[in-house]
Amino acid sequence: MRPPAEILGLRDHQIQVLPFSMEAALQIATLPPHHKDPFDRMLVCQAVAGGFTILTPDPEFQKYAAQVVW
Repeated sequence: MRPPAEILGLRDHQIQVLPFSMEAALQIATLPPHHKDPFDRMLVCQAVAGGFTILTPDPEFQKYAAQVVW
């Protein structure tokens, strides 16, 4: 069985795993309730706090202050 990092291509694609920071967690207090999925809300918080872009076809993400591409 191949290791998960190899399956995901972390090294091949220079993907970095980011920790969920306290700064990102505190963004939840300012987040409008557009999306009900807690994990998706965490992604929005992380993107807003870190200035990251979210790559998703989900139109609900467009309602937030995060940059979204797809």
